[in-house]
Amino acid sequence: MAKARGSGNLGVEFTAEVYKAASVERAGSLRKLYDGRQYVLAMYVAGVAVEAMFRAYRCKVNQEFSSRHDLYALATEARFASHVPELYSASYAAD
Repeated sequence: MAKARGSGNLGVEFTAEVYKAASVERAGSLRKLYDGRQYVLAMYVAGVAVEAMFRAYRCKVNQEFSSRHDLYALATEARFASHVPELYSASYAAD
């Protein structure tokens, strides 16, 4: 299980389940932010939710903690594209 550097005595373990829960929690905030016309904050929180989900998938492949916030690298390392059904692959591809 991945442990964050500098977590000290907290002993926080970042498992796929923890990252997924964080992603779902952040995603749950988006409608309220958007409806409140807090668009910039909504975009930021959406990015945090996506990053947490990529980290959840990455934990399934590599449990070593990485402090990088490079979404492309996280998605690649997580092999996220392999989890997208073929039917949707073309729709979500970044050309």
